[in-house]
Amino acid sequence: DLSYFTTEAWESIEAIGSQATALRGSVQSGFKTSYVSEFAALIAAYEGEAAVLERRIGEILAGEKHYRSTQSMFLKSAGARKFISTPVDGYPRLDSSSPVPMSMEDIEGGTQVRIGGNHFSYIKSSHTPGHVLCMGQNNWYVFWTHTRDMHAPNCQWRLAHTTDVSKSILDYGDRVLIYNRSWPSYLMGVSEDGKWVGCVADTQYQDRQHQWYIEKSN
Repeated sequence: DLSYFTTEAWESIEAIGSQATALRGSVQSGFKTSYVSEFAALIAAYEGEAAVLERRIGEILAGEKHYRSTQSMFLKSAGARKFISTPVDGYPRLDSSSPVPMSMEDIEGGTQVRIGGNHFSYIKSSHTPGHVLCMGQNNWYVFWTHTRDMHAPNCQWRLAHTTDVSKSILDYGDRVLIYNRSWPSYLMGVSEDGKWVGCVADTQYQDRQHQWYIEKSN
């Protein structure tokens, strides 16, 4: 899933692809006009230039994929294919086409958001600044509340990658489980009617309904 790629990044990749095509054509012409004794030098030169192009692509990929807490993103249910959307009375809805931007911030600061271990994050609203996402004890739904309450453990979340247990830093395109700090046996998930963000028992961790993609906001 490369939905986090910007137009500028795709244009840079396409330009590098054009350079690679031109390089390949140049090497083919070189073989046609060179002696066999010169082939090794041609191959070495091609491999060196190709490695430079591959490295540039890798740098673009890494730069586009890396999530920073200063950036907005969307949360999308992998199973329901719906985004966290606008709230009603503070409770966030799910919608397939109207996501609201939000951000994650490590409670210990910095621009990186850490995954796994004993690391926790706030989920902040970019749509309604000054609000964080928390879990309620009695109804097991999540709700937006003022950031003055964000230090409460029910407003802090632990992330776990669904496919790479060794991953430690959050990137765009990751699919994660989101555990509540106050009630660690519960996950942020989808309500039974598919309309709301709710919390479910962590025994349902394999259900893609309750797994979330980190997507780049517009």
